[in-house]
Amino acid sequence: MSIDVFSISQISPKLVAEFANRTWGKERAKVILSEWWVNSNHAYTMVAYDNELERIAGIVVAVKSCWHLPNGELSDTVSICGWYVAPEYAGQGLGRVLVKHFNDFTTSRNTLAITKDAVKAFQKLGWNGPFKAKLFLFPLPLIRKSKIISDCFSYKSYKILGNQLPIELCEALDKIDNEAPKNLGRRVRSAKAWKSHLSVWPERRRSMYIIELNNAPIGAFVIRCADKHAAPVYRYSRLSYVTDIIMNNQDVECLSYLSTVIISAANITTGGLVTCTSNCNIAEALSKSGWWSESTPIIGKKIAAKSPLYMLDGELAKISNNNFDITFSDSDIDLNL
Repeated sequence: MSIDVFSISQISPKLVAEFANRTWGKERAKVILSEWWVNSNHAYTMVAYDNELERIAGIVVAVKSCWHLPNGELSDTVSICGWYVAPEYAGQGLGRVLVKHFNDFTTSRNTLAITKDAVKAFQKLGWNGPFKAKLFLFPLPLIRKSKIISDCFSYKSYKILGNQLPIELCEALDKIDNEAPKNLGRRVRSAKAWKSHLSVWPERRRSMYIIELNNAPIGAFVIRCADKHAAPVYRYSRLSYVTDIIMNNQDVECLSYLSTVIISAANITTGGLVTCTSNCNIAEALSKSGWWSESTPIIGKKIAAKSPLYMLDGELAKISNNNFDITFSDSDIDLNL
């Protein structure tokens, strides 16, 4: 085969639609072609083009970010969000070619591995993992009110549309990111980084909360309701996602206050909250606040089976399970839910 790899922006929408019809069938293709990565300016969407037959053989989707490494350095990263090969090209190594394309201009890569086969596929490429983030579920509605733990704590909330962030919020996000622990592998969460992430879905609405101790920001979390792009089972369940949690001060009182604010922050119509974290301290605080997890009797096994698994490559591969801080927003999960 004569295959070239280049950006989807260099190819006609007609060829993209034709690829979708061949790969998923016409009915499913209609949904796929409405996804964010088809025409987003904030994604790396690359195609493998068959020059002989003049058609797309495969597509890979990624979003860029920057990560803090445990040694204090920064690493340019892409998160692989989708890896699609047309049925007639299966088994010919095109998926590996597309993924390896990012090795040339990034120092790190990460991805969510949904299945054991996906884990094996990335392991064959030399990626490390899988790394696990614990999944948490909190059933609602119920009577919700933030406990008064101490007068030293407070929070501020912001309604966000797309990447429009007020100056006050930007200043708080930059302060939290600058003062975050230096020994963790985690995505940069500065105001600039947040604007880039939020630009992928410009029509989505979110609520962002800043946690304060003595009027100084020490952490943040983000809530988003299941919208029209979410799978029907999530919409009908009226789920809301806590897509990101970061806490610089992880004392017991700080995390306890965070947990109560999250529960009280959900919309009154929300049927349940879902979040994930690889941070052991935050995970313990959520469990103490009544969140269901893999340790919960009866339902725990089902939750554990759905917990996100991540694969890491490049500089990120030096991160271990003990110093890896990841949430929904640090990969493609926030984009695809």
